[in-house]
Amino acid sequence: MALPGIHPKFDFSDYSSDERKIIHRFASEWFITTSTRPLQLSEKSVYRAFLARPCEPISEMFNLEKEVIVVFSSYDDFEVRTIDAFDAVADRFTSLRIDTVCRILVSKDKKIVERVFETLKNDPELPVIIPFTYDELLVSRDKYIIQQRFRQQFFQRDLFAFESPLKRDTYFFGRMELINDIIARHKSNENSALFGLRRSGKTSIVFGLERASKINSQAFVSVDCQSPSVHKRRWYELLPYVVGQIIFKYQLKKTILNIELYSELNAADQFFADIKTIYTELKRTPVVLAFDEIERISPGTGSSVHWAKGDDFISFWQAIRSAAQRHTGVFSYILIGTNPQCIETAFINGQDNPIFNAVPIGYIPGFDQDQTSEMVRKLGRYMGLNFADGVFLRLHDDFGGHPYLIRHVCSIMHKMVSTSRPTQIDKTVYEKAKQEFVSKYANYTEMILDVIVRDFPDEYILLQSLATEDTEMFNAFAEESSVSHLVGCGLIARGVNGYYFKIESVKEHLRKKSKYNSVVSTNAERITEIAARRVILEPTLRRLVLSVYSITFGQKAKTEAAQLIKGQALTRLEEKGFNQALQPNSIDLNFSDLAKLISGKWQLFKNLFSMKQLEFDFYMEAIRVVRTEEAHSGSITNAEFIQARIAFHRLEEDLRDAGFMMG
Repeated sequence: MALPGIHPKFDFSDYSSDERKIIHRFASEWFITTSTRPLQLSEKSVYRAFLARPCEPISEMFNLEKEVIVVFSSYDDFEVRTIDAFDAVADRFTSLRIDTVCRILVSKDKKIVERVFETLKNDPELPVIIPFTYDELLVSRDKYIIQQRFRQQFFQRDLFAFESPLKRDTYFFGRMELINDIIARHKSNENSALFGLRRSGKTSIVFGLERASKINSQAFVSVDCQSPSVHKRRWYELLPYVVGQIIFKYQLKKTILNIELYSELNAADQFFADIKTIYTELKRTPVVLAFDEIERISPGTGSSVHWAKGDDFISFWQAIRSAAQRHTGVFSYILIGTNPQCIETAFINGQDNPIFNAVPIGYIPGFDQDQTSEMVRKLGRYMGLNFADGVFLRLHDDFGGHPYLIRHVCSIMHKMVSTSRPTQIDKTVYEKAKQEFVSKYANYTEMILDVIVRDFPDEYILLQSLATEDTEMFNAFAEESSVSHLVGCGLIARGVNGYYFKIESVKEHLRKKSKYNSVVSTNAERITEIAARRVILEPTLRRLVLSVYSITFGQKAKTEAAQLIKGQALTRLEEKGFNQALQPNSIDLNFSDLAKLISGKWQLFKNLFSMKQLEFDFYMEAIRVVRTEEAHSGSITNAEFIQARIAFHRLEEDLRDAGFMMG
């Protein structure tokens, strides 16, 4: 461990008299290691800096082992571009030498503490910046001022609380092996696909791939498929958009792209020609195209009709694959998202899927126990939180190595414990934080499960049956192919004696979620449950239609409704009148009529539902099928019952959130 002082070869010649005094002030607690030449960031912006290694007790208290960058800003007003000075210093040294989480700024701005606080609030991914004024370090007689400022900046900041994807390496953990494997594939001219649950870190990995591509001399362009600028385009319009993104990012000649040449007839050939030109302009640097949120331009799940129902997906990937095969090494692609069905589906609209089984499907794994411990221990120690070893094990088992969930539980513990730091986090603190998370943040688990509920309903039912220990149902249907997404996403795994949950918190959530999760094995039990849920859902839908139509159309409500229904229902509507026919306990309009009245005016109702119109129609039909059989004491198959359970759940949840569900 270094002792306070100054390295004998430290060069003071470039520093002002005040800055030399400040360096000596630091040398009373730190070991001053290296001077740097002045940093000229612009014509009028010059900064000076040095490196210092913390000594005890600061090194131990704040988990600082490497050298820390100290920057002098001799300007009276702080500007955000000052932050660039830290990166400029870091570029002069090996990354193994410099601490990436902590930076020190000494400024002549009298309000530097407040200015840095606002900067960090607006950009939480920045390293911890410890601000001082020149005057504080020159005049103040408080010998603990440096240590106290470190306490203030480190212990008040919640390094676990990140909602947005991580764009920098600073707080990025546990994914470098995965990123390096993908980069290696693309250096060998192979394509990739990576899928995972929501909040599993997909977009953070995209940013990580971009950083790694730069290091490995590859160009990298990400296409955000959830943007209307992407999914609203037809396939022959999206190809030049991709070309344009490459040109814009790498500042190539705009004349490379002539959008007028991209017709339906010529788009594929023109894309091939333009991508070859880009390869030459980039001095034979291969391009990696990352399609993030790929399900937004995929069959069945696309955000625009021409992707969801049309043939645009087929034409687009025929063009991409053709270009890649005609000239290998020019570009490769990676598909990233939550739903791999765009690769798993053999035929689309009766045509061969161009990328069916053409790309190996990879899943984002949860952190292993060591990765969980590394992330929590490192961030915790910066914040003055010392976690007991048993807590790491519990965190990993309960939350399955899902970094988003783990961070949030740790954030709760940070807020829960004493502000006097360092402090110990033991099992009692953990249990209290876990209970708070389960009771207050169930929506996080719902968000993570959303893709399974929406896109893989059969697997979701199997997940529920495993959670409620309905082993008979689970084992009857749980073939390897029928649970592939649950296993791939890291929700469950296969052990010696069967499948088990890898994320215990998800199991607990599913068990508590609904009274309709119990095992149902006979037709009579299915009919009983359907009837019980129907008598609540149907009156709710009537109230909903009556309210929305009355508010929107007033006295013309009956006329608008009459355009959407026919037969006996229309006759009863004409005889009884709109208000009477839509009373909660009325039987004048049946379930199918209610579905038509909502779907036929979807623009009026869409903001009350979390689903798309296609999903609403699907769920209403699933209930209509079992509703008819229940009303006539018919036989409801297990498959029909499973679909109906999912449909009831989704509709009930949305109607409850909208304030219409009464039971």
